[in-house]
Amino acid sequence: MFLPVQSIWCIVLTLCMSVCGLEIPKYEVICSKGLSDCTIMSHGHVTVAEDNNAVYVQNLTPSIKLCCKDSAPCTLCLMIDIEINIHLDKVSEDEGSGYEEEDYSEETERNSKASVTVCYSVPTMPTCKKVEFKVNHTALSLQNQAKILMTITKPAGISFSSHVIVYSSTQPKPLQKVDAPSLDEVCVQEQKVHVKECHVPSFSCVVDQKMNWVELQFGRNKSLPFVCVQYEKNGICQVWDEDDQRSIRTQSCPFINNTDFLQRSVWQNVSVFVSVGQLNNYHTMLSWNLSAPCRLEGEVWPCQKENSYCREVKGFRQQLENGTWRQNSKGQWETIRVFEDIHVQLSACVMVEVKGMGSVLGPFCLKNIGRNGCMVVLLSPPDVDDGVSESVCRLGSQLFNQGFSVSVDQWSRKEQCTMGPLPWLHSQLLEMKSLGGRVVLVLTRKALERAEEWTHGNEEVSKMKEDKGLPQICSPYSDVFTASLCLIQADKQLGIAGEHFLLVEFDSHPRIDRRLPELLQGLPLFQLPSQIQALLSELTVGWTGRGSGRRTWTRWKWSAKTKEGKDKQKASH
Repeated sequence: MFLPVQSIWCIVLTLCMSVCGLEIPKYEVICSKGLSDCTIMSHGHVTVAEDNNAVYVQNLTPSIKLCCKDSAPCTLCLMIDIEINIHLDKVSEDEGSGYEEEDYSEETERNSKASVTVCYSVPTMPTCKKVEFKVNHTALSLQNQAKILMTITKPAGISFSSHVIVYSSTQPKPLQKVDAPSLDEVCVQEQKVHVKECHVPSFSCVVDQKMNWVELQFGRNKSLPFVCVQYEKNGICQVWDEDDQRSIRTQSCPFINNTDFLQRSVWQNVSVFVSVGQLNNYHTMLSWNLSAPCRLEGEVWPCQKENSYCREVKGFRQQLENGTWRQNSKGQWETIRVFEDIHVQLSACVMVEVKGMGSVLGPFCLKNIGRNGCMVVLLSPPDVDDGVSESVCRLGSQLFNQGFSVSVDQWSRKEQCTMGPLPWLHSQLLEMKSLGGRVVLVLTRKALERAEEWTHGNEEVSKMKEDKGLPQICSPYSDVFTASLCLIQADKQLGIAGEHFLLVEFDSHPRIDRRLPELLQGLPLFQLPSQIQALLSELTVGWTGRGSGRRTWTRWKWSAKTKEGKDKQKASH
């Protein structure tokens, strides 16, 4: 049997055996001076009247021990030390009346008989034992006290770790509690070889560093063992407990004396998966999932890959030990964490520094799934609508999961505030020029109105609304959307707008049969989610190109022009 070395700390071997035998219990009783002919017998439910009321139990001292004799198998024994007080006058009065004087000696001997009953209880029914004896009046101590030691071998219902209550049947009833020793206690004693419950299959562990595995070598065992892998020193193994069977175990930790080899194996088997996601406030997050053979201490931080160097993004370091770890289905320990409000690019990666390793692991980067780095710039409509914003972010995540490098205006609000909306869009287009890709505009009724206004130069409409005092709520992405219209117009003049831009419309936010403005006519239009596969195909074709040639981008420059006292943005080639 072979186990991978990176996923094991301790191996626990279990043999299921019965701890409750069916043998008939054996009894033994020893009485102190003053008592004779002591006998013990089982007794059912006992009432006070059944025992001689001349005998009172003063104290009970129970104990449960392992009884071993020669080479015979050891068993559990319940030992009860009973201290009694005998009222001799009551013995005579109770037993001696009604007899003639000439028969006094014979009757005295008979009337001196007495008894005491002691019971023990486990979660099952109680069991009682009655001890009968003769009282020697002259041999008793001055206090009329005596002791009885009762030993019950293989007591019914008592097994290892049982909780037992011992009490007397007379009034007042002294009560004592006692616990049977556990198997863990018994199986470390010298007598364990004579305890059948301690007979666990033998095995040894051999670490093969060259093959990178642990070989378990088993001896000849009469029964089939269970093997459990315990991944950490304080870890737990599954407990087998069926039909009153209890697990008997032995343990081996093969890496205790191979700590250097174990550490190297752990470091070599650390894996990190990086993905992008979205927070409830539509901000982006970089999610990372680290798995290893055991829980680690160290640091993780994001970085931006630049050729062979990964530049750290400051202010995002996280401690591994502060996170929540859990075991996955493969037995590996993993922790899933996120870097919030971080600008995510295709080259986003994470680095890992494990305590004690002396070097840094990584970079672990975002992976494209077969789209060869094709970039998509996703632009929101000029709507102030949470439903639209949520749909845009969901589309961005979906495209990213399909392997595209995605830039969404809603995910880059911080950069837009720093750079300005138009320079930000220009920077995205420059990156797209090097990677290839498309600009995707999301259409709504408001977006079509803005496109028509821009096409016809209908700025007076907006001016009239402002003059009338109508409340104007502007989307923070309105300027970026308007700038994209300028670029579409410039590309249309060159006849290449359809190669750089495409349109999408969500079924949940239709444009209500509104015609496309002239500026947007001729651009590919997709209804989502019904045409998502067609959209993915179009984006992929847009990257690989139709025919033999790969698409190229014209160069854009942003310039300012004054006309009638107003500044306008224009794209020139």
